[in-house]
Amino acid sequence: MSIIPIYETILVFSTAVVIIAYHINLYIKVHRDPLTTAIGITNHARQMWVNGIMKDGRDILAVQTLRNQLMAATFLASTAFLICLGSLNAAFRPGVFSEVSHALNVMGTKNEAFWMLTGSLVLVAVLYRLDREA
Repeated sequence: MSIIPIYETILVFSTAVVIIAYHINLYIKVHRDPLTTAIGITNHARQMWVNGIMKDGRDILAVQTLRNQLMAATFLASTAFLICLGSLNAAFRPGVFSEVSHALNVMGTKNEAFWMLTGSLVLVAVLYRLDREA
């Protein structure tokens, strides 16, 4: 008998396949039609901005803007990291999900697996949104 059940192995591999397929699809879209993705639109806007700044000679504005973008990226990255740490902390502490399920018992269920699934889905949604904002 194996230590990890077969269904968990299948779930891990299927998750990896979905993530890899998503990144392959994103790579193809960015290279074929870049203005249909947020990455392509951002790159296009940056190119237009750099051309405008270089043409007008506004050096101080360029430095301030780059500093602000770096600060925003750092803030979003640290926020995402703290959300991940909090979620992992809640996942590995015994009894946390039962406390949360009793406090937020809207649908009448007391199953901890339901709350684990809900928490995971919320975490994925938050991290996806943070990725789209950055």
